[in-house]
Formats: sequence, C-alpha cells, structure tokens
Amino acid sequence: MSSTDYIYHITGAIVAVAILQIVVTKVELSKEAKRRIQHAATGQLLIIISYLLPLSVCQIALFAGISLLLYVYHCHEAWYKNTFGPLLRPSEQDSLPGAFWFLVGTWISAMCFDMTIGRYAILCLSYADPMAAWVGSSIPSPQVLGNATMAGCCACFCTSIVIGWFILSEDAAEIGVGALVCTLAECLPIGNDNLLIPVVTAAAVQLLRTYR
Repeated sequence: MSSTDYIYHITGAIVAVAILQIVVTKVELSKEAKRRIQHAATGQLLIIISYLLPLSVCQIALFAGISLLLYVYHCHEAWYKNTFGPLLRPSEQDSLPGAFWFLVGTWISAMCFDMTIGRYAILCLSYADPMAAWVGSSIPSPQVLGNATMAGCCACFCTSIVIGWFILSEDAAEIGVGALVCTLAECLPIGNDNLLIPVVTAAAVQLLRTYR
C-alpha cells in the first residue's frame, strides 16, 4: 500500500467518525440518549475500521483525530459548540468533551495492548458504559459509589460478560476479570471513565494473559 493510500484511508476514517458525531446531534432524542447512541455507534465504527485497515494506520488515524479535535476545540470554539452542543453536558462547555477522552482511551488501547484485548476494551467502553447509565437511571436501586447505582453496575458487569464471551475466546478467567475491572472503572468517581475504562480493562486482561 502506497503512502497516498494510507493518507486516503486515514482521512476516510476521520471523516467517517466526524460525520457520525454530527448525524447523532440531529436525532430527535434527549441529550443523554444521544450520548449513549454516540458512544455505542462510535466505538462500533472504530472496531469495524480496525478490521479493514492495518493496525499502524488505525493508530495514526486515531492520533490524527485527537489532534484535529484539539485544534477545532481551541481554534474554532464557536463552530465546535454550535455543531456539537446538543451532545455536550454543562460540565463540558468549558472543558474537553468526553469524545476527546474516548479517542485517547481508544488510541492508548490500540498502541499498548494486543489487538483482540484492545477491541474488547473498546467494546466494553462503547456498550457496557452506556448500558450502565441507561439501566442505572431507569431502575431505582441503592447507590454504591458516587453516582453509580447497584442496577447500573450489574448492567455494566453483565454487558461486559457478554462482550467478553464473544471476543475473548470463551476464556472464563479473562472474561470475569475484564468484566469486574470494567465495572470498577465505570463506577469509581476517579478521572474520566472514557479514558479509564478501556485502559484499565485492557491492562487487567493483558496482565492476566501474560503472567498466569
């Protein structure tokens, strides 16, 4: 593959993800529902791209996407808020959005871990995290840590188990450890879970696979 082909593929990947974000803002749903759809759809799109392009190209595309988002955020603030405002929480009006940390977490997972484990961690972020938020806000249950509820934690754990069953070759130990760590990362009130969930989940499964 020539350097020109790589540039086309990287540009195409960035454009596809950007278009998805803009399309989600136009959907007639609540802000939180839009964010959950964006979460799942973006992660799934990135996983599909990872099967179509070489790993090195995916890594470069993710880094380019992170850099582009930083540039737009700092240099075209008005356009950024006008375009992506429907997805932003009040706390994100004057700080980097969750989408930025989503890309950073995905890039670190692609750079540092086995491809299968990285995909698993990104899918946990894409589906288990929004599932925890949806179930936690829909089913009354006791709070466990911060804003996390028992129902949300159970939803996160169960979703991670299902994802692990399909991605981690039915390895019970890896599936269990990954689901537990993903759930802890989702409910702990530390840092940004879009960064924390994929990195610590992938790290836990990678360590288990390496040293057992």
